[in-house]
Amino acid sequence: MIKHNPTRHLLIALMVVAGGLSACDDPAPSTLDCPTDGPFTIESSRVQGTVVFTEPTEPLTRGDSLDVRGTTLHDDDLAIREVLVGGVSATKSEFNFKSWNATLSYDDLINSSQLGDDGKVTVSVDAIDACGNRYPFGQLVVDVDTTPNVAITSLELTVTYPEGKTSLPANGDAAAVITVTGMGRADTAVVSLDASAGRFQGVETGDNVTLNAVSAEADASATALFYADADGDLVITATVDNIVATAIVVAAGAPTVAPGRATLTPGGSVELTVIGRGEVDYCQASSAEYLTVSHEGAALGAAPTNVTRSADGTYRLTVAADSNADEAGAVTVTCVDTYGQFNESVIDLVIPAQTGTSLDALSLVAELPGNNAYLPADGSASAVLNITASGNTGDTPTVALAASSGNFTGGVSDDTVTLANTDPATAIALYTPDTPGTVVITVTAGGLSAATTIEVAGPPVIAPTGAALLPGSSIDVVVLTEGVISTCQATASASFDVSTGGTPVDAVPTDVQAPAFGPLEVTIFALDTGTPGETTSLTCIDSYGQLSTATFVVSP
Repeated sequence: MIKHNPTRHLLIALMVVAGGLSACDDPAPSTLDCPTDGPFTIESSRVQGTVVFTEPTEPLTRGDSLDVRGTTLHDDDLAIREVLVGGVSATKSEFNFKSWNATLSYDDLINSSQLGDDGKVTVSVDAIDACGNRYPFGQLVVDVDTTPNVAITSLELTVTYPEGKTSLPANGDAAAVITVTGMGRADTAVVSLDASAGRFQGVETGDNVTLNAVSAEADASATALFYADADGDLVITATVDNIVATAIVVAAGAPTVAPGRATLTPGGSVELTVIGRGEVDYCQASSAEYLTVSHEGAALGAAPTNVTRSADGTYRLTVAADSNADEAGAVTVTCVDTYGQFNESVIDLVIPAQTGTSLDALSLVAELPGNNAYLPADGSASAVLNITASGNTGDTPTVALAASSGNFTGGVSDDTVTLANTDPATAIALYTPDTPGTVVITVTAGGLSAATTIEVAGPPVIAPTGAALLPGSSIDVVVLTEGVISTCQATASASFDVSTGGTPVDAVPTDVQAPAFGPLEVTIFALDTGTPGETTSLTCIDSYGQLSTATFVVSP
């Protein structure tokens, strides 16, 4: 340690005068006798001083600050280069920091030391002298609100399906693990979960989870189980403060086998189309003397048989009737997905009375309104079905129509339509959907069948459905649809800027286009000058006028 020596003090003072305060600037190492036995503590400090602040009446919380002032005096009369209050550099109000002041924000206090179990932080006050030594000479203890001891920079959501699968069952028989990860100071953060459909398990009241970090340096995370209760792409939203993350869970209902019922005559055949969001595990068929079920040329029987997807994402089976059949019969085809969800189709074989009817070909073409590639699930539009049969030699064939959902109108009676006694013979029917998803429409006549698929979309899904934003903060809202988003608009507000892809969205409907891959993203920004309580509502509309709305508010 440096010993007190009046002669040495005088020498240092003369050096300061002669060298233009060199000890305060950048003295040569040879001019200073610097101690080397650090690091130093308050007990071994060479700096004396005071620390003064007004004790808060309530624990400090986010947005609060603390004014601190004080004095310093170096035992060895060395220059003090800097005073640090919890890492914040103080401003000197007198030469050599004989007096100084500093202002610490709530975050400065939280970051300056470990938070105690009693909700207090202890902040060290240090001086750095001309030797570069750091001497703690005081400390302050302040009550802080531990609730907002969080400063999350971003959130991530990941979805893990059971056993490596790519979807959940819509019947809720199995759960996905939802992992919420917060980056930044995320330990103890309470994150709110929401889903466009389905339910969570293993969560706190209000579908909340609390993030936990395994160490001070690690990101914090939490998990929850999620069960689906509807078929489709379900949006999961995680929210904490003004940070929002979203993920999409694919939920699959039981596979659809279409047509669900059909009639064959000897020598006829029908193609069964199996569709669904999930993976079909196997199909099987009951025994029937004159009916054969096959998949890619291989016969199906009572034993479960694995099936593979076609290039269009469907599974296809063929049911054929023996041309020599002389007895009626029926076969039941059952297809089961990897979760055990199943559906079936029943194909009847009938021996018709001899008539003049003879068909060589049957076709079905669906025309959708405008340039749309889908129909709306609200039933506000219909597809025109053009049915054509050729080879008719003298009868008015009756065509049976079947759909996995929805209804037929326009000259259809009991889901049948009668063709004219011409060759080729034609008929038109209307199809109106009532459920989102892929619909298979099948027509059968004279032992022949034809099928087509139509995509049906529900209204857009906006996630989150609303949020409170601090002034100066923003979130990216996800707009998800199986159809086409036509326009979005936001109610006029002096407190918000709304945009998508750099294009402003205001009270006038704005044409938008979702990216080729992924959902449309709309940014909601609360201005720094935003008025607490003021709102804006985002509305997005698809090409059929189906819409959804979400409302956002400026929080206090």
